[in-house]
Amino acid sequence: MMENGIETDEDMCATVMARFRNSQQPEHKHLCAVVAAMAEVLREQSLTPSPTAYFAAAMSSLDRQTKSPSRNEAVTTALCTFLALALPKTPVSVRRSKSDAILKLLVKLLTTEEANAATVKAGLSCVENVLVAADKSNWLALAPSFNLLLHHCLDARPKVPKHDLHCVPVLFCTCSLNCSSHCNIHSFMQISCLRL
Repeated sequence: MMENGIETDEDMCATVMARFRNSQQPEHKHLCAVVAAMAEVLREQSLTPSPTAYFAAAMSSLDRQTKSPSRNEAVTTALCTFLALALPKTPVSVRRSKSDAILKLLVKLLTTEEANAATVKAGLSCVENVLVAADKSNWLALAPSFNLLLHHCLDARPKVPKHDLHCVPVLFCTCSLNCSSHCNIHSFMQISCLRL
């Protein structure tokens, strides 16, 4: 939990387990297994199980998934789902400082043929969280991620476009853009809509 922008000592593993441990859904079982494995790694490394620590662990695991020739999509979905839960509880300063690396990884992850609807939906939630916190002064660096959101507004899979149609207006309302960036975003929107 974030209080006045300060990270608390919430244990994300305990939070996830409390919510999903009794679920019989396969995706929830995968989520609990992945989070338990990350918690064990943090314990072995004597790291405080803070949202920031779990965020870093999830990012590292996702990076390995993108580089693996035999990517496990169930694990990838679980990692994206967990990252979507952890990002809002990670300090804005961390999300902003790591935004470029996070967004590049997510764009790479979500534009592969292996990405299923559950992975895409969770991954787009992550993209939204990062874009809200990112530095808007360099809009061109953020444009590929925003383009990804626009692209999935027309996704034929259930729930994916519904999520995007909700989060795109939210981004416009919550992102405080300066005048120059505002011009850039409208130009980019016109070009992107023509490509869709």
